[in-house]
Amino acid sequence: MDGIVLHGWDETNKVYVKILVDANGNLIINPVNIIDDTPVDGETGKAISSNWAYDHKEDVSAHHAKYTDSDARASINNIFDSYGRLVAPLNVNFNIVNWINQLRYRQSLASDNYCEVKSFINNPNIYYSGHFSAGGKTSMNIYRYNGTDYKILQDEDHDHTSGNGAQINHTTLSNIGTNTHAQIDSYIADSSPRVRATATGGQSVPSGTPSKVQFNNETWDVHSEYDNTTNYRFTANSDGYYKIDVSFRFATATWNIGTFIFIAIYVNGVQYSIPFWLTVVNTAYDKHMITCFEMVNLSAYDYVEIYVYQGDGVAHNLDNSALYNRLLINKLK
Repeated sequence: MDGIVLHGWDETNKVYVKILVDANGNLIINPVNIIDDTPVDGETGKAISSNWAYDHKEDVSAHHAKYTDSDARASINNIFDSYGRLVAPLNVNFNIVNWINQLRYRQSLASDNYCEVKSFINNPNIYYSGHFSAGGKTSMNIYRYNGTDYKILQDEDHDHTSGNGAQINHTTLSNIGTNTHAQIDSYIADSSPRVRATATGGQSVPSGTPSKVQFNNETWDVHSEYDNTTNYRFTANSDGYYKIDVSFRFATATWNIGTFIFIAIYVNGVQYSIPFWLTVVNTAYDKHMITCFEMVNLSAYDYVEIYVYQGDGVAHNLDNSALYNRLLINKLK
């Protein structure tokens, strides 16, 4: 504009000077004043030069290594392929995704066309796993950690005593297989230890010392627990409560009044009880009959023996008839 000349303040000389322009009137600026070729920390009034930008680009130490797609997939255990498809199990904290209404997963391979969903239900020892196949089939299993690995809960051994397994209602439980509950109960009852043995040898019983009764014939012995040839003892195969019934009769003989007779049950060689005793009060009774029973709590391999004592001063024989001399042992449920 005619008559107007722009000036600028010269700080060094403390005077106003004319602003320089070229022949076309374009403002001439010294680039040193506004462009810096060397980066300076805190400099905000100058721009970077093209040379500085070029040098920075070529400086390897000034840049981090490039993070490729494969690097990104490797950092999350390669659970996605190059197309972004899930190719490995994806473990997610359910508390993060519990707001998701719908989760879809597609697998194009017909031989592996299913989706599996797992949840640890805030318990690292138990999780459930659901499979959803393309054919519409679904399955759901509950797994429990047994200290070594995870096993399907229904395949584990169940301890129904301490509660390490589901409680079973045998009244309403549906039957699976060919055996009914009645048949199973009958089989269990039939398998309970049972022994019946008789004495037919006319055994001589000395006076003044307990003598083991030799029941030498077996009527039945379900689990081969009674020895009727050597030790004449019952040895339990399993723990439990056992009922013992004993009876025998002495052969015809003359007895002294006041003679004491008793029968004793021994467990593991130690006298357990004397369930029957009598004192002879009449010599007319010459065939003394003894009948008694007892209950014992046996552990496996405990053994039971039957002893008789008579103090008449002379030996007396047992009757040799199986009708009177018998031993019954039954394990109680």
